[in-house]
Formats: sequence, C-alpha cells, structure tokens
Amino acid sequence: MGVSTPAFVWGVILQLVFGYLWHLFPIEGRLAQSIAPPPLVTGFVTIDAILAGDGRALLDAWHHLVLPALALAAAGIGQTARLTRNSMVETYQKPFIEMARAYGFRESRIANRYAFRPALVPVLTILGLDLAALLGNAFLVEAVFGWPGLSRYGVEVILHKDLDAIVGTVLIISTAFLVANIVVDLLVALVNPRIRLAGGRA
Repeated sequence: MGVSTPAFVWGVILQLVFGYLWHLFPIEGRLAQSIAPPPLVTGFVTIDAILAGDGRALLDAWHHLVLPALALAAAGIGQTARLTRNSMVETYQKPFIEMARAYGFRESRIANRYAFRPALVPVLTILGLDLAALLGNAFLVEAVFGWPGLSRYGVEVILHKDLDAIVGTVLIISTAFLVANIVVDLLVALVNPRIRLAGGRA
C-alpha cells in the first residue's frame, strides 16, 4: 500500500483519520494561529524557532510537520522495508552467517551484527535516490496541507515564468540532492569495511 498509493492520497487519509476523526494533529499550515511566528531568518519555521529560542513555536511546528512528513515518506518507507527484507534474506544465505551459527551465536546477535550491516548497503543507496522522488512528490502534499514549501513555490514560479526564481529553486534542490548522496556514500563506506579498505589502498 505504501509503494502503490500516491503521497497526496495518504495526505487526505491522514487528515481524515488523525485530523477530523481523532483530532490529534493539525491538518494545514505551519503554525497555529495562536502562536506568533519566530523572527524570519532562514524562512524555515523550525530553524528560525531554534535560532530565536522559542520552544513553543518549535514544538508546534513539529506538530504540524508530522502528517505531511508521514504522507510524503509513506512510499519510501514501504520500498525501504521491502528492500531491507529482501536484502536480509539474501544475506542470511551467505557462508559467514552459517559460520556464526556454527559458533553458537545468538540469533539476535547474528541478525543485528552480522546480517543487518551488509544488508544495509543497498538500502542506503536507495535512500539517497529516494530524495529526488520526495522532492518531486512534495508539491501535491504541500497543496493538500496548505504548506508554503519549496516544491509548491517552484511550481508557482514555473507557471509565472519567473526565470531567476526557477534557477534558484533548481539550484537549491540540486544542492540538497548532491549533499544527501554524498552523506549516503559516506554512510555506505562506514557500514561496509571493504569500501573503506579499497579506498585506502587506492
């Protein structure tokens, strides 16, 4: 369901269940009307609240972030869970898992220490690529939740043919994508010792 259902559909479902039915989370906006926004520094409410030391605004901003974040991440969570399971199944067929069992190690130790780390390499690679899909799907989610985000702004400037704003939006998204993939490469090298050793020999 997570992989096949569009993000904006998850947004509507989460609004109906957690907003209208259970009244646990707000369904639109970045801050409640009763809370004064922090001084504008970066344009990101959470960062500006941290810089201003406004804990109340920070908690309320996080409260508003829960449903949009879940709606946007649902497809990635489903894909990552499926890939992690398949990678774990493949790793359990490796000879070093049989050796660990022959030594009498506990199953929890085998799963956490010897199977999960090698299985995490393809998962981390996919997580880096998923960022592009998250940025692409964010426009509809932002529209559903009334969130004035970067993707929604990018679509608006495209419709208004504002070339400078389009270039700026593309540069910001590209930079975020590059930084995320660099971080993923560093994490893969940290998880997989063979990559570190090969890099050291090179």
